[in-house]
Amino acid sequence: MRVGFTEADWAAIPPANRTFSFLGRQRLMHHADPATAIHYRLAPEPGDIVVRKTRYGALSTTDLDRRLQDRGITTLVIAGVTTSGVVLSTVTDAADRDYRLHVLSDGVADPDPQAHQALMTGVFPRLAHIVDTAELRALLHQGHHDRAETGGA
Repeated sequence: MRVGFTEADWAAIPPANRTFSFLGRQRLMHHADPATAIHYRLAPEPGDIVVRKTRYGALSTTDLDRRLQDRGITTLVIAGVTTSGVVLSTVTDAADRDYRLHVLSDGVADPDPQAHQALMTGVFPRLAHIVDTAELRALLHQGHHDRAETGGA
């Protein structure tokens, strides 16, 4: 998932959208700008889904939901910046779409520590499992072990 705008994307942002109309007026985050590229340490592997979005949520302005459904994916692990923007939008939208969710507690951050804390302790636990990277690693290992025992892939 990456954020990046084309001229048409910027032109389509209505003035009422406080955050994104600013980005459009300033022509920020152009899709070809290297700053909008996926960090090399998280480089997609062959077969990975890569999506360019133009709003906070990962699902609202993309075909990601359909692509996940086409692959039979029903569980998502959410990480990102900012907890009160990108993460909140994606978690609530994905929960409404009935995904099983895990929010990666050590993979999210927010410039407002109080907002971050309120979301991580009060809001997200009602919508998702809160796990850290060690717990996620154990879940993935367990899932791999379960599939191997049942002959699944």
